[in-house]
Amino acid sequence: MEAVIAERLVQALIVQKCDVAIAAGAEAFTNVYNAVWESIVLTEKAQVEAFLALLQSERIVRLQGCNPQQRTAKPPELYADAARARTMATVTVEALAAKCGFKPDAPPPLKAMVRILEKAYLRPDAPGNVDRICDVVRDMVSVGTAEKALEVMLAILKDDNLVIVRIKDRFRSPSGGGWRDVMVNYYHKSDEAKHVCELQIVHTSLLTARKGLPGHAIYNAVRIANELLERLGLQKGERVAGVRQLLASGRDWAYLRELGLTMAEVRQMSCPLVELIAAGWSAEELKDHVELDVLWYTLFGDGQTKASAFQEGLDKWLAAREAQRVKG
Repeated sequence: MEAVIAERLVQALIVQKCDVAIAAGAEAFTNVYNAVWESIVLTEKAQVEAFLALLQSERIVRLQGCNPQQRTAKPPELYADAARARTMATVTVEALAAKCGFKPDAPPPLKAMVRILEKAYLRPDAPGNVDRICDVVRDMVSVGTAEKALEVMLAILKDDNLVIVRIKDRFRSPSGGGWRDVMVNYYHKSDEAKHVCELQIVHTSLLTARKGLPGHAIYNAVRIANELLERLGLQKGERVAGVRQLLASGRDWAYLRELGLTMAEVRQMSCPLVELIAAGWSAEELKDHVELDVLWYTLFGDGQTKASAFQEGLDKWLAAREAQRVKG
């Protein structure tokens, strides 16, 4: 698995490919999920407001920034802990169902070991470490109304058998594809391993919409693309910082070109043009570089040039720099 991940990370233009996959996934789902959510808000306005107000309560907001950790970094131990916790999680969901009046789904299987390993080896700070994987045991509660979602959420918060370690409010802050739910991470007080499980609260209307979409293949592509970018440290919104870190670690602009960074991203780094040329960036790739305004004016007087003359201009400029270096 480690070798497979390493091979993926050095694929040509991997950053561009991941960006395209993520954008395509967002386009495929966002409009549908947003339309369904707007319909829910329109028809259940007061109930939605009450539910969202609970999610903004002090206790839940405090739990939203937490990063729960399993007791072990080793995959076999994590899986053994999960197998023991699965029974306790099933009892928890069945008790919630009885108290709140909904029909629980059949307990899903544990997360596949191959997926656990994939997720672990894509972890940027500690490849192979599984102590941040908290969804090996996972359940979903599907509710038909926001009022029922509120009831279930309150029941979870009041359950003395559970220790809640994180809550993600994806109704207010949906995922990149527009998906909305509440994700609760918890462990059972009676569990000596304190294995952290996951419970999602989902509105049935959103779940029905998801089942009608070509979801799983696209979802998997988007998920893997996001994890690859995270492993490289080049997620959207954090890319400039990620590039700086890669350069500081000894990577060069040739490596970043192979990854597929765009000139718009490179321009934010204020990289000297000559370094990019030396790294193998072509005239076509460099045509939007900020230094070229000055270069064009120097070579052609009026600051204008044709595409056919561009490479010739670069050649002249490089020759002049080389002559200056030899002379100096």
